[in-house]
Amino acid sequence: MENRRFSKQPNKYNKLTLFRWSEGIEDEERLFYRILNDEISADPIENLNLIKKRIINVCSGNIEKLKLLKAYVERSMHYNIIDKFRGIFLGGLIALGTGLFTNLASNDKFINIVHNFITGNDKGIQNIHIPDMINYVTYLLIFILFLMYTWERLTTSKRRLFLLDKIIDQSISEIEMKKNENK
Repeated sequence: MENRRFSKQPNKYNKLTLFRWSEGIEDEERLFYRILNDEISADPIENLNLIKKRIINVCSGNIEKLKLLKAYVERSMHYNIIDKFRGIFLGGLIALGTGLFTNLASNDKFINIVHNFITGNDKGIQNIHIPDMINYVTYLLIFILFLMYTWERLTTSKRRLFLLDKIIDQSISEIEMKKNENK
């Protein structure tokens, strides 16, 4: 799927302004796909070295170009819809949770249930049906696994960009060290 999506050249560049180009992520992914479109080896260090060489080749070993590419990668990492959604979702979830907890904690019936549970006087808790509990726990686990899978799929490109950012940093520092040694 990615091969078809990133291998064809977009024909929209002739009408695109820098203003519009600077906000798009699709073109950034196309660049990184070209950099990372090699077969992997069994050795992770060799893979990382190959990525570093490809990045240096794309930037022609120029520190300014590497720093621009780093800014390009950092923008994609920090200003994406997933982070904004996560912030809004977690904020709403915390607000909902604290509201429910406050409502429950101020309810006399809930306080009596908790008090009876702690003291061991509640016979109603002993009558809970085990199959119902197993069903609820199963549904909860399925929901948690679904959320974990969704999160994994949504953050794949961010992890890739984080790796590229670290490799670009390493390339910049190596080139600067070589320049300082030659002086």
